[in-house]
Amino acid sequence: MARPRPPPLLDSLTVREHLGIGLVDSSRSIQTRPAFLARTTEALDLLKRVDPRRLRRVRSQLKCIVHTELPFAYARYDKHFQSCCVDFTRLDFDRNPEIMIWGYAAILVHEATHGAIQAHGIRYSRKTRDRIERLCDAEAARFLLLHSKGAATAWSEIMNRPGRRERLWSKTRWQRWGALWRRKFSRNARSNPPYRANRRQPFSSDENRTSQVAAYRRSR
Repeated sequence: MARPRPPPLLDSLTVREHLGIGLVDSSRSIQTRPAFLARTTEALDLLKRVDPRRLRRVRSQLKCIVHTELPFAYARYDKHFQSCCVDFTRLDFDRNPEIMIWGYAAILVHEATHGAIQAHGIRYSRKTRDRIERLCDAEAARFLLLHSKGAATAWSEIMNRPGRRERLWSKTRWQRWGALWRRKFSRNARSNPPYRANRRQPFSSDENRTSQVAAYRRSR
């Protein structure tokens, strides 16, 4: 009798499905799993309520949303698994949950746009990456306009800050591995889910956009 084939890795880690998208938790920060599931579901429901067109893109381009540690990033698109990997513990929902959930949804829009660009045969390379990132950021900012002009402007200002991408892309492979190791195995990091030192969120409301952008710049 033939032995049954084991399920794919992501299927074996899937802990929930919402709107046809698998929610996967591969993080060492197990205590944040309930928050990851609840907030991701909330972000997808927000897209469904205010922007069905972009939700369709998210559903078509992202088979799953994976909570995992990432070096130097909030999220990234994985073309091999057609998924959005998000370092959920970098996102601070304590200060302003309403603004933060819009920001989380904008991150999903950004990463799904990467998938749409990839689906059109445009490769992510040294020559194309800056233009692709700007297109994805612009699409996320257009989504945030549904909340407020200030939120969209703050996202664009911070994401397009001079030198920001160049500093990220200049990191060596060893620097990335070292940062990932610290993210995964630092006891202090895993015991502090909101990551108080990383409150530099790339979105804001009209009334506090200027102060948050200024604070972000001072912290760089």
